[in-house]
Amino acid sequence: MAQPFEHGTPIYQEGMQGSWISSDFQAPLEEPQAIDKFEELMSMFADFQAKTEQRMTLIEKEIREVKSRLEDDTARFCEEVEDAVSRLQVWTGQVREAVDGVRYQS
Repeated sequence: MAQPFEHGTPIYQEGMQGSWISSDFQAPLEEPQAIDKFEELMSMFADFQAKTEQRMTLIEKEIREVKSRLEDDTARFCEEVEDAVSRLQVWTGQVREAVDGVRYQS
């Protein structure tokens, strides 16, 4: 069943003739206007899509850079830990030698 204000209904036709609709009534878009609005919306969508893709590219680049920094930091940290372990092993050996030296002197 047609709604009262659908195109082609008697109420719609009466309204379009201006007998009961106020002057600020906006008639449905004619086909060229609808096409223009559709093209405008598609243009806005394309702009939004382009901006979104640019933003995603920047985010992906930032993620790669952060990942690289984390890998570098991890490698450096592992080297520092290995160096600390080596120094502790040397120090442990020196302490053992000192303790053994004291034992033999007693």
